[in-house]
Amino acid sequence: MNPKRIGMGMGICLVAVAVLVDAVQLFLTLTVVGVVASPVLTFFAWTTFLIWFALLGVNYFDRGGASRVATMFASVVTELLPVVNAIPALTLGVIALIVQHNLQVEKQKRERDAARAAAASRTLTESRSSQLRSANNSQREEER
Repeated sequence: MNPKRIGMGMGICLVAVAVLVDAVQLFLTLTVVGVVASPVLTFFAWTTFLIWFALLGVNYFDRGGASRVATMFASVVTELLPVVNAIPALTLGVIALIVQHNLQVEKQKRERDAARAAAASRTLTESRSSQLRSANNSQREEER
């Protein structure tokens, strides 16, 4: 399966939801309720984003998946720490995942294109070699 890039519109939607969640977390951090509610919000937010990214074709188990998992892990840990969770780690994590995914898709596309070009070149070379052999065989037969 060839994964697709996360487009500008979808990226804006992802980041907008992340900013909204981070704003709610900031508000909760300023209140006593935030100590209990913030980790719950982090859990639900990242579960939502994991499902959303999965629906968009982001794979955490392919080449480059380890960096995406590390990005998620760092973001979640930051969001779970009291007071530090005021940093918009969820938003930064979502942006990083979008960029990482799109870079990986572009890299895979370049590799596929290079493989296709090499295969086409081989096919062309083999075809020309076959034509030359055929022409040489015809010339030899005419000489006899």
